Amino acid sequence: LVAMFESPFGARIMCLDVSLQDEILITGDKKGNIAAFPFHKTLAAHDSSEAQQKIPLRDRFKGAHGISSVTSVEIITSASDHIEIHTTGGDGCICFFKYGRNVKNVEFVGMRQLKELGTIQSIYANHTSVNQLVGTYAIGFTSA
Repeated sequence: LVAMFESPFGARIMCLDVSLQDEILITGDKKGNIAAFPFHKTLAAHDSSEAQQKIPLRDRFKGAHGISSVTSVEIITSASDHIEIHTTGGDGCICFFKYGRNVKNVEFVGMRQLKELGTIQSIYANHTSVNQLVGTYAIGFTSA
């Protein structure tokens, strides 16, 4: 089974992360949008490439990084009723979202702009909350 995930905005998907525990896949596209898709454990168990299946969209967030490309997506599993999503982008920002396990929607919770970096490629964190970016490292490029 080949699972197909398409951006609902018609843009190329640039990055993704999946949580098998939460059965969710989050994508980031070239135009700054993120999308959430169901990712059932049965998809991971298939090893045949005979059939193709387009996976339906669960939710989306338009313009998470303006019109700049999303460069990384990280799903952080939590014990509460939602999971956290951290994205980075070509706008020099780290965006924070939460995805409700019960309501199945993506909600923006905050953003941090790093003026030192024009593009952030990824972040490394000790899975801290939005308000605690202590011990977090951003990796990216400056525009010169």
